[in-house]
Amino acid sequence: MPSDAGSAETSGTRRRIPVSVVCVYNDLEVRQQCLDRSLMDHAAEAPEIEYLPIDNTLSAFSSAGAALNYGARQARNPYIVFVHQDVYLHSLVALEEAAGALEDSPGFGVVGAVGIASNSAIVGRIRDRVVFSGPQVTGLSVVDSIDEVLFIASRGRLLDEPLTEDPDLAWHAYAVEYGMRLGGQGLRVGVADIPLTHNSLTINLARLDVAHQTLARRYPESPPIQTTCGRIPPPPLSPQALPLLRVPRRGARFLVDSLTLAGARVGRIGSIARSDVRREVDRFLEESSASPFAIINVTDAPGAFGTANPLALTRRGQPVTCWALPVEEALHLITELRDHSSLLLTDLSRVTVRSVARQLTDPLVGYDDTIGFWILSRPRS
Repeated sequence: MPSDAGSAETSGTRRRIPVSVVCVYNDLEVRQQCLDRSLMDHAAEAPEIEYLPIDNTLSAFSSAGAALNYGARQARNPYIVFVHQDVYLHSLVALEEAAGALEDSPGFGVVGAVGIASNSAIVGRIRDRVVFSGPQVTGLSVVDSIDEVLFIASRGRLLDEPLTEDPDLAWHAYAVEYGMRLGGQGLRVGVADIPLTHNSLTINLARLDVAHQTLARRYPESPPIQTTCGRIPPPPLSPQALPLLRVPRRGARFLVDSLTLAGARVGRIGSIARSDVRREVDRFLEESSASPFAIINVTDAPGAFGTANPLALTRRGQPVTCWALPVEEALHLITELRDHSSLLLTDLSRVTVRSVARQLTDPLVGYDDTIGFWILSRPRS
């Protein structure tokens, strides 16, 4: 495995190469609401794109690798994008540009939308359920591993080196294994700028420990690998095991959280919760189902997430709208929505959390070291 994790390599061009999108699905409605809709919304951007949904509603395939390899064999475009059913793609151009960057960077074997560097930092900006995770990247950024939510490789490589179909890796870590295998051949694993919203409703940890232990045994000479679901070899998972993109909080980090929260107590901004809002939002949605629900991700660089119209999604049967806005625009939108909508504001700094909270009645303010400050509030009326 190359040792320069975290460095970046830019191809110098933004060449586009047509891709085939392969998705193994077990819930047709979710696929239609998320992935299918995004492909239709942006179809004009990439007229040569090929879409290959692989039906596993009746468990025809025993593993993700088996289903995705089947899709790869059907594909006609030179690069293949493997993506989850509950993903909304904000740019199809980004997929083709990522394929072009991979083609122009022969030192890389596979790239994803989000990954983990050797220092445990999240790399790559996606909307993970309701918050942004990781910084936006330029070119290809080297990481230890990529997440299975979306990754790209050449069709030729995938035919020669298919994804693992090992039952111990059936639904976990198959992209991690692929990167480790290619790393043994001297190829890098990278992250490209592929904006997406992962509207995940479940956290599947079943047999994740088995998958990680299998990789540790299979690649005993590999250095420790950081993944979005923990370190390989990982510590034993507990019932409190953390979800996708959640870095474990230990004693020193918890103390930092506490000090950060203490610094935020300037003026009366309501209760403060030390938690990851990705765990809280669905319960809040169920309790606030009578009112519209808006998610506002506060960012200085909305990029492809900041479209003219908000992204409309469904969570737990409730419609939600998602915005990505600079703080001044977010404050303006709050004044329009706060009387009749429940609101979630995320990705707030210590400064912006105070100015935002003052616009709301009895807000719940929270903090998590991986996502910063967040605020939940119910309608005023």
